Amino acid sequence: MKKVWQELPEAIIVTLPARFFQEYDHGKYLAEIKEMNVNEEMVWYRVMKNLPIYDVIWVYTIIDNKIHHRSQFAGLLRNTTLTFSRPEGGSRTFENANAVMMTGPIVMAPEEITMKGFQGFRYSQFIF
Repeated sequence: MKKVWQELPEAIIVTLPARFFQEYDHGKYLAEIKEMNVNEEMVWYRVMKNLPIYDVIWVYTIIDNKIHHRSQFAGLLRNTTLTFSRPEGGSRTFENANAVMMTGPIVMAPEEITMKGFQGFRYSQFIF
């Protein structure tokens, strides 16, 4: 059964799966998070099968069953081709993909907030 929101959601929560860090260095990911706080025009893309239907303000990211950080929601891309550089060289292309766009500032979780990872996204109210 679909959840009917009493109030519009303010955020979505997404999970970075463990396999992401098998392909992408965790240290490099953390360095890029810091870069987002320095370079306010930097935009990140999170490729997703389904996109939210509500406009939200924030995107929370789960890493290793914990809410790791929050970014600003910057928009949606539908049915587009996205190509990303890979740290080991080369690139990866997503054809006819959907994506959530995010930007800084990045706010790290102020404390450990456990949440089991999941596929897709979940709506949420403000957490931190």
